[in-house]
Amino acid sequence: MNAAAASTSASASIDGLVLRLSPGVVFTAGGDGRPRAEIARGASTTRFSIDAHIQTVLECFRQPRTLQQAATTLAAQGFAPENVLQFGKAMLKTPLLEFHDEALPVPDAQDILEQAGLELLTAFKDRKFDGVYQVRERGGADRIVKLLRGPASMGVSQRVLRRLEYEYAVLRRLDRVPAVPRAGRFVAAPYPYFDMEYVAGATLTDHVMARRSWPERTALARQALTALAAVHACGVIHGDLHTSNFLVEPGGRLRLIDFDCSFVHGDDFVPRVGGAVHFMPPERMAADWHALREVVPGFASDIYQLGIILYFILSGTPPYRGSQYAALASAIGRGDYPALTRSREGEPVPAALAQAVAQCMAHDPALRASALDPILSTFLACA
Repeated sequence: MNAAAASTSASASIDGLVLRLSPGVVFTAGGDGRPRAEIARGASTTRFSIDAHIQTVLECFRQPRTLQQAATTLAAQGFAPENVLQFGKAMLKTPLLEFHDEALPVPDAQDILEQAGLELLTAFKDRKFDGVYQVRERGGADRIVKLLRGPASMGVSQRVLRRLEYEYAVLRRLDRVPAVPRAGRFVAAPYPYFDMEYVAGATLTDHVMARRSWPERTALARQALTALAAVHACGVIHGDLHTSNFLVEPGGRLRLIDFDCSFVHGDDFVPRVGGAVHFMPPERMAADWHALREVVPGFASDIYQLGIILYFILSGTPPYRGSQYAALASAIGRGDYPALTRSREGEPVPAALAQAVAQCMAHDPALRASALDPILSTFLACA
């Protein structure tokens, strides 16, 4: 089968193409003891949190085989064929699996960026068909590039391209929101990408975990509220708020990043629905974590996730802790979290602020704050 024929076939199905575990993939354990897959690409190492089932599926491809053959092999271990196909197709979007017969070659991101006059510095996300990279322009300025490099005939590439175009449109819509990095240009061919402002800073997670004074904590909270209020005022739902999607610049300025799951309220566009489990609103939880991404978020879910972030900023600890999904899902479903009373440094949290955060985190979306301006006013009054 030649490359063109294989690409055409793959747009409908990849079940019959031979796959293999990518060279250089290693399996390790994270700090919580759960399995993790790692692959080095140049100077960067990309890490994927997985579970034991996904590791078993990936290990099956140490010997090249098709998804259908893997499903047959793993059936003896109790795997349902549809789960093997689901896991395999999901992993094929990452660098962990590759096409053994090279019928669908995917060019290296570094080669594409070099041809565009950009030096690849860091790969923040390096999936099979797309990625997010820190690059340096010829003039010396650092930028972020979101790049699609998959075969145009593949259905997955078309979906990723649609999301790439949409995210760029959302960022242009938010061009006047100071907390959001400004988008630059969109290059359509031969490999579509857009570039945007590079934000240098620590994640809000790391920044808050350092000992912070009470004025610093409340200032961060006000910035987070102001940022999301401005985004919502533009009609945009972020869709994936968590503390790693806020960056704190060296001067203390807070920036909101990663609009890969965002969309404009009222559009018929269906985004890639993401969600960090510890920040997941109860209406988006499910008994099976594989079903987490089936509910499209709204303004109310953004406000809930911001409530989790505000709780973390003020207290220094997240309201829901633990690494076991079932326990987290149960606690979130019950709204069972410690009362917000003191910061990690021991300062008392004013009752008005605790009540405002609780209003954002209300179990029933209809009971949550319908707008962020009143919450921001409460934080300003308690400054």
